[in-house]
Amino acid sequence: MGYIFKVLFFALLLCGMSSADIIDEADEAYNNGEYAKAIKLYTELCDKKDGYSCSVLGYMYENAEGMDKKYPKKAVELYEKSCELQEVLGCYNLGAAYDYGDIIEQDYKKAFELYKKACDGKYAISCTNLGYMYDFGSGMEQDYKKAMELYLKACKLDDGMGCNNAGALYEDGLGTKKNKKNALQYYSKACELNESLGCENYHDLTKSK
Repeated sequence: MGYIFKVLFFALLLCGMSSADIIDEADEAYNNGEYAKAIKLYTELCDKKDGYSCSVLGYMYENAEGMDKKYPKKAVELYEKSCELQEVLGCYNLGAAYDYGDIIEQDYKKAFELYKKACDGKYAISCTNLGYMYDFGSGMEQDYKKAMELYLKACKLDDGMGCNNAGALYEDGLGTKKNKKNALQYYSKACELNESLGCENYHDLTKSK
């Protein structure tokens, strides 16, 4: 399960450093594999109600990064706290947990609500996942038109898979009229955004009659 990290900026000062500086330091430690240091810093920030740090910390507990085993219950608690703090990353991660059912009992209704909250907050991949639920009827009635709306929104927010999926609906004429030109346009954008499936679909469609 992939997660996207971002940096938030706050005016709060911690230990003589700005919150943003500490987040940068924590992110750097995480990216360098210095998990013990990252956990310490993210925990301090999460305790001070920084939603982003709570979500990243939850991901580390979920995937046993810097610890002896996975702690799914703790991960869910941290995602919940993050989302309550209005952090879209936390809402997305909690939504994904309910969607996939790996660390908590699968619940499509809760997944939908959480994905929607994150999508409304312009978290692109959450819009894509919400579109996927409509596309494949996961816990709801299948609705290609609504799926297309969400894929287009995700693509506008530069999510490559959202662009690819919009292209697929144009190619197959689902939720819209078949439109090869539009399909190629969205596959091309997906490829530009480093989504390999978009590149493959663009190549295949250009060769088709």
